[in-house]
Amino acid sequence: MTLPISPAVTPSSLVGGSIGVTVTDSNFDGVGTVASAGAGTLYTGVNDVTDVLGLLGPGFSLSVPFAGGSNTTSAFAGLPGPTLPGPAALSTISIRHSFTLTPGDSVGLTSFYVVQVVPEPTTLLLVSLGLAGLTAAGRRRAH
Repeated sequence: MTLPISPAVTPSSLVGGSIGVTVTDSNFDGVGTVASAGAGTLYTGVNDVTDVLGLLGPGFSLSVPFAGGSNTTSAFAGLPGPTLPGPAALSTISIRHSFTLTPGDSVGLTSFYVVQVVPEPTTLLLVSLGLAGLTAAGRRRAH
């Protein structure tokens, strides 16, 4: 899924994301496995065309414990937040899911990807000074 964004997030961003995965042995044959595809990640958060955040990397695999069963896992990074540094996002953000699944079975995916502008140093300084001023004013009133 790709979403357009406006305004652009520049010059850099903070990112975070998560994914929940459930695999189900829908055909009751006792085999049900979802795995990351090839050398990639099952979840990839993308700014424009740049892969930014990967979760459940190469070698990830989740199997059902018994015939007709289900199994669930989750992963996250940069949360709560977002807290991980990322590149600018000029026009779109997206999530890409790449996986293999055993025949006749099903997978449920729940995921999100969040991108936020990095506050300018000047803004951070002004907010910090404002909070310090409020704290000092509160202390004076308390005495």
